[in-house]
Amino acid sequence: VNETPSRLPLSDWYFTHDARQRGFKARSVIGGYWAPMLRDTKKWQAQAAKGADIDDTKVWAKILLPGLPVKSIAETANDGKIPWQYTTDKPAEGWEKADFDDTKWKTGNAGFGTRNTPGVIVGTVWNSDDIWIRRSFDWDGETPEGTQLQLFMHHDDAVEVYLNGQLLLSRAGYTAAYDPVPTAKLAELLKKGKNTFAVHCHQDQGGQYIDVGISAVEIIER
Repeated sequence: VNETPSRLPLSDWYFTHDARQRGFKARSVIGGYWAPMLRDTKKWQAQAAKGADIDDTKVWAKILLPGLPVKSIAETANDGKIPWQYTTDKPAEGWEKADFDDTKWKTGNAGFGTRNTPGVIVGTVWNSDDIWIRRSFDWDGETPEGTQLQLFMHHDDAVEVYLNGQLLLSRAGYTAAYDPVPTAKLAELLKKGKNTFAVHCHQDQGGQYIDVGISAVEIIER
């Protein structure tokens, strides 16, 4: 509840390593969190009484939560047909560098994966164990007021994301939808003008998919 980066504090299904929501929300099983209180009348009465005279301005800390993307800095398949260079054969050393020559790689539109994977927008079918993708994009250096730059991505499974030749994110597991992903390195590595993404995704089992972008995400004060 306190540490989830998702906007849903009481999901009934979440990743234990970082408390992110996984899939379901607003389901009746959430009552399971509170059901034990019904078995102890004194306990729930005592807890309820604590809220009677709370001064919100003195007790509750302000929490900044990420909302929805309001501007695409580096587009994803949500924005249309976005071309990447890609290969399913292990590339030469230095493939993640900004000046790497990827002209002999294939060209395909994001996202890359299989259509039976939840939450995907498949532009190019990818059904092998690994895929490496690269693309460049331009940034005008402008960020809308009240927003924060975050990765906006959907990956299934493990992913490594490089920006301008430097490792930006390495993450195991998978997501079931496009999610904003905050990372402190993004502000450090993103630059005005031309930028280059280099991404490796590995398929373990089940569905598979990869698409990566950057969005300016609204920050909501609670």
